[in-house]
Amino acid sequence: KGLIKVKARWRANGSQTSNLFSVANTDKGFFIHSDILNKKLTVYELTVLIYLCSRKNNKNKCYVSQKEIAKACGMSVREVSIIICRLRKKGLINTRMQFNLNNRGNYVLEYTVCICNETEIRKELNNELIVIDDINIDMRDDINIGIIKSIR
Repeated sequence: KGLIKVKARWRANGSQTSNLFSVANTDKGFFIHSDILNKKLTVYELTVLIYLCSRKNNKNKCYVSQKEIAKACGMSVREVSIIICRLRKKGLINTRMQFNLNNRGNYVLEYTVCICNETEIRKELNNELIVIDDINIDMRDDINIGIIKSIR
């Protein structure tokens, strides 16, 4: 409740036409590219991906446990583990293990959400996508903080 505002619209003859829907409060929202709807994801994959998008920082990274994801998305930890593998295979997320200092075997996965508009990436990289031996290199953070002035 309260997430969407509905504005009824009427024709000149008094009959109702389609309603106009808008987001009620954009302060608590987050942006997701509409291309994810073209990825043919299952409902469960989409749910986990949207949850990861909601938790990511400005570098597209988030640090949440699979238990936390499972609780938030209403599924088991095993299901989340399988879905994370599927999303990784589809290239929508990358994961990296983050071991704790005392190295007792516990770790947290660092998730990097890879959903972005290809044209935005090209624009940020001066219309160049850098590929070395089939490995994509993400230099956007270095460009944004001024370590790399230009890519040419």
